[in-house]
This record gives sequence, structure tokens and C-alpha cells, in this order.
Amino acid sequence: CAFTPVSQIVTFIRNPVDQVISHYGHFKRWYGYEKGIEEFVKSKVYQNLQTRYLSSVDITMLGLVGVTEYYDESLELFNNRFGCEFNSLVMNRNEEKEDQGQDLKSLIHSHNKNDIELYEKGLNIHRNRFDFYKKKKVWTHGNANLTAGGVVRGWAYYEKDDCPVRLSVIVNDHPVTELEATEPRNILRQFTVPRAGYAGFSRKLTLSEGDIVKIVVKKTDQVLSELKA
Repeated sequence: CAFTPVSQIVTFIRNPVDQVISHYGHFKRWYGYEKGIEEFVKSKVYQNLQTRYLSSVDITMLGLVGVTEYYDESLELFNNRFGCEFNSLVMNRNEEKEDQGQDLKSLIHSHNKNDIELYEKGLNIHRNRFDFYKKKKVWTHGNANLTAGGVVRGWAYYEKDDCPVRLSVIVNDHPVTELEATEPRNILRQFTVPRAGYAGFSRKLTLSEGDIVKIVVKKTDQVLSELKA
């Protein structure tokens, strides 16, 4: 990531239940794995693989997060983002499906909680981004957090535009301030994001416990983050 701009990196995530079962079948077919699927699921070596592979980067930074279960939509987004014309192609499909009983699904969930969380986050990104694409709205990469001292801190940059992102801060459905993502962030420079890393923002807010803070892109009404004080 230090040499390839993160905006040029693409990943696909998959429903963790299907991913684990597919991985198990792969190890049986090609590596002679002889134990049952329950033992496979319980082995830490095979748990939360998607999270571990992506642990070095916030997936909201990536050029595209595709979803296997929405492959055609993801490919459409890829073609639009990178100016390609790839067609959908399905290969290497295993027709021998493992029975997905509820007990097996529950076992996989219990041993892959990080991947479940990652998948839900990635699926939400995909759904929102595809909706924006259909509405011909520009997508904004970004994220934010809220410190114990009431400081909202984050970063934001447009998908295809080098202009600074203008943001609204909304507390309990009431706009309280606006800010621009122009502050330098070393972590952003490391990932070679647009604007040479000058895409950060921060603002001290006066909040009460339980307040809901939304960071919204003024240009498109995209909600970058929803935080609870």
C-alpha cells in the first residue's frame, strides 16, 4: 500500500459462512485435509481470514470493496470506477456443496465474529455506493471517530475529484457546524490517498451522553459516519 495508491486497490469480500465452507472444500480437494468441517471451523488457522488479510487498511479507503454475493453489481461499479468493460464470468465453481445446517452456521458465526462484522460493513458500503452510482452521485471515501473529549476526527476525499470535501456535522438531527477536510494526516500519506494526504478534519463539539453525531457530505448527503457520544 505504501507504493500503490490505496484508491487503486480492490478487494472482494464474501459471506463468511460460504467462505469458510468453500475454504474447507478447497483444502479437502487439493491438500488432503481429512478432518471434519467442525474441526476445520474450530481451528484458529482458518478463522477470520478475510479480516486478517485486510488488517493493514481501513476498507473505506479502498478503491472498491466488491461483494461476491453481488458480483454483477460489483463488476458494474468496477467498470465505472476504472474505465473498464469487463463482462461477468463464473469459473472454478464447486458443485459439491456442504450441507449448511443451522448448527454449522452458528458454529461458523461464533468462530468468525470479526469476519461477520467486516462483511456487514463491506456490504453496507457496497449497497450505498451502488445506490449512489445509480443516482449518478459522486462517492466519497471517508471515516470518523469521536474522542472521549468530544472531538470528532476523521478524513474524507472524493472518488474522482481532487477538491476538498465539505462536510456538515449534525447532532441529534440538527446541523451544528460545517468543516472542510483539508488537514494533513500521516496515515493518509502512507496510503498515497488523493490530495497528498491533506484530507483530514477535526472539530471540538459540545455534546451530552447519548447524543447522535452524523458526519454528512454536503455535496451529496452521503453519511460518512454516525457516532454516539
